[in-house]
Order: sequence, then C-alpha cells, then structure tokens
Amino acid sequence: MKKIPAVFCLALGLFGVPVFFIQSGLLSRVLVQATGLRVDPGFTGGEPAARIYDDLGDDTGEGNLSYPSYRGFVPGSLDLVRYTVYEPVYHAQWVEPREYWQLELHFADGEAAVRTVMIYLDMDGDGRGRLDTLDASAEEIGFDPLHPWDWAIRLAGGEGALFIPAAGRQDTERQSFPSGEPEGDFETVRLRVFNEGRTTKIRIPLETRQTHLAYAAEKTWHYVLVGGYDGLGRGMFTTVERRRTNRSGGGASSPLVPKIYDMITPDSLNQAALLAGWNGETLERALVYPVEIAMKGADRSFASQGLGEAASLKARMAAAAEKSRAEGAAAWAAMDEAAPLWTRGETAFRAGDHGQAERLFAEILAAEPDNPKALAYMGSLIALKASGAPALAAVDLVTRAFRDLDRAVELAGDEEEKLAAYMNRGNVSLSVPNTVFNKALSGAEDFLKAAEIYRFRGNAPSAAAAYYNAFRCFAAAGNDEEGGTWLREAARLAAEE
Repeated sequence: MKKIPAVFCLALGLFGVPVFFIQSGLLSRVLVQATGLRVDPGFTGGEPAARIYDDLGDDTGEGNLSYPSYRGFVPGSLDLVRYTVYEPVYHAQWVEPREYWQLELHFADGEAAVRTVMIYLDMDGDGRGRLDTLDASAEEIGFDPLHPWDWAIRLAGGEGALFIPAAGRQDTERQSFPSGEPEGDFETVRLRVFNEGRTTKIRIPLETRQTHLAYAAEKTWHYVLVGGYDGLGRGMFTTVERRRTNRSGGGASSPLVPKIYDMITPDSLNQAALLAGWNGETLERALVYPVEIAMKGADRSFASQGLGEAASLKARMAAAAEKSRAEGAAAWAAMDEAAPLWTRGETAFRAGDHGQAERLFAEILAAEPDNPKALAYMGSLIALKASGAPALAAVDLVTRAFRDLDRAVELAGDEEEKLAAYMNRGNVSLSVPNTVFNKALSGAEDFLKAAEIYRFRGNAPSAAAAYYNAFRCFAAAGNDEEGGTWLREAARLAAEE
C-alpha cells in the first residue's frame, strides 16, 4: 500500500481561508470588466493558434544522451516543454515589423546561448520541398516523405534566421551545405528574437512575396528539433560522442545517433523510438515526423483540452486527502501521550485538530525557535485562523503566517525540512486570493521545487500532486500556458501509478 503524505490533508484543509475575500475578488473583476480595456493581440504576438506541450525530462534524445560538461548546460537547458504558434499578424499598431508571424519556445531551464534549435516548416502540405537538413549531416535525421520542408528556421546561440529556397521550393536532390551559413540559392530573412530566460520568442517578418505564404496557409506542419550550440560545429550543433567533453555530449553509440536532445512529436509517436530508428548496417538515418497546426482558431492547449484530466486529478487528490485525514484521525485517537512532540503535532494537524497541533508546535518552537518544520506548520495554522475572521484581521493573520512560512523556507536544510517548508507555503499561497496577496506565482515555484524532491525520491504520486497544485497556482495567476505544462506533467505521472 502506498503511503499517503500529510501534504494532501494540508492542501484540503486550507480551502476555507479565502472565504472572507470573495467580495474584494469580485470588486477587482468588476473593475476590469467596467474599464473594457483589452491589449491588442498584434502588440503581444497575435492570437494563439496552437500550444503544444512536451514531456518534462525527456531531453536525452534517443534515451541515452547526456549534456556537454560545459557549465552553461544546466539541467533542463535543452528540455523543450512548450511550443506556441500564433496566427500571423497583419498591420499591427505600435510595433515593428507590422506584419509578422510569432513562434514561441519554452524550456525547463537554462539560457538560449547554449541551444541550437531548428524549425523546419511544410507551409502547404503539397508534398513538394526538401527532405534533407539545411546543413548536410548536421542533425543526422531524415524527414517524413509526405511532408518535405519549405522553410527552415535556425536559432543558434540566441540569434535566428529564416531560410527559404529560391522560388519557394526546389527539388529534394541538391548539393550538401557545410556548417555555418548554408550555401545555395536562398532568401534569408533575419528574425526578431527575444530571449527571456527560459523562453524564446521569434518574430518572422512577413514583408516579402515569399513570406506572405504564411497568410494564405490554413495548415502548416512543424518539425521542432533541439540540440546543443557549438558555433564551430556542423549546422552549429554540438557533436555527440560515447563520452561527453566540454564541447560534445555523451551517450552516443554510433555516428548515426541524431544530435537532437528533444523535439516536438505527434501525440501518437514516441520521441526516443523515433530517434533510435537509425540503421547502422544500411546507414539509414532516423526519420522524424511533424506536428500539424491549424493556423486559425484552433486552441491546442493542454489546459483547454485536458478538462477531463483536470477533473480526474482533482477527484483523485481530494480522495487521497480525505484518506490521509481519516488515517490521521485514527492515529490521533490512538496516540500515546509519551510520543515525541513532533509526531503528536503532525498527527494532530493531519487529523484536523488544529488547536492541539498549534499547542504542540508552539511547545517545539519555545525550545527551538528556528525549527523550520515547526515554523512551516505554525504558518499554516495561523493562516487557517483567517477563515471567518473580519477582513482586516484576516489580512493581518495571513501576513503573520507568511512571516513564519518565509522563515521556514530560509532555514530549511535537509529534504524533509524543505518539503515541509515548500508544501506549507505553497498551500497557503494557493489558498489565499491572488488579487489581494499576489502569492500565486511564488506558490507555484514552491510546488515545483517540492515536486523535484519527490521525483528524485521516486515518489510519483506526491510529485503529481505537487505539479497539479502548481497548475492551480498558475491558473490563479492567469498564466494558463505555464499551468498547462504542469497539468500535463501531473496527468502523466498519475497515469504511471
């Protein structure tokens, strides 16, 4: 039987906190509605056509690749978790260029300077175009014969360019290109690239006859391939060898292993299986397949399409919390008075006996004022008192609660202390209204940190619960795109149980 952690009970036990804030939240929404203000989508990238989410932690290519040892490659640097395609913008106000098409990539961590990204686009699905890579043998992959590419975008070291073969397309048989700028008859378009930490936004100017093809396209097909950046490498990709070095990745068993660490794939296909599809005897390269994008009015966000998964996860978490509470109540009823203060305090908290829990944690803090776990639970207990309190008193209680919670996070040393601190502060941040305290985003970060600890321990159910609560925090902050990433991850881990 899987042990259900006490954090489930904590998550459910704080739902009553925001009751007194309902009026202020409604007032905020009414003010926004009354002003009628809306930012023109053309100013911010256009209307989203599709948001595609990719699994977290799959940045090992065919399953065995490791990053170069260069310190710039932090874990997650090449882990693409979300790809957003916007509708092309025409005659935008207050921005240059006024006609453009925006694409957006979001990674788990790291800076753009260590990444090379290739986006190959079949702009019309007519079966004509190119079937080899922009630079011969750069990525060591082949393309779906049904979807040759018409445009190629290269992002390398934080800069980007679009390459369009002359006359829009040429025969698939052509000369090989060396590394660096590809040789051949190309229209080259310099891109506007905005690197914002883990996110890279690309704006393709649509100012020529060739690029106007984007306006006419009803569907496009996208190959999105991520590798390490090496300005001297073929195609500006880092090589992959058997053993990693400062400039090359490791884990490759053959020169035919693709230099791709992560990519966007159709839902029905598996990345590792595709990238492992090369054949050393016939020298055939691994084939990759594109995702199909409807260019107008198609929301592919996991948050919008995953309502069933969200409802299922909510029911599962609530059931686990109720089970934890029942087990806590039974343990509390049988609790020996000679048991350690910490055991009695945590058990009382799980059982919902908040008065006894507060008394016991206060006794611990009297002897150990800097005990991070006791501070974390005391912060939650103070926040719980805000339910039903007058508005001003409730604000004061929540403010006091965060003083203890912040102190707990600051003092936490080992994993147990960090989990108690992150989960307690995260749950309080989730339970209080974001319109008043603006804590939803910091709560999401707490849950994500806790989830990483749970995953390191192999505790998938608790990691899934933490990711689900991170999704709820991002949703409360109005960041549905980021929330969808963690809703997907929660659903994936829950399905593995």
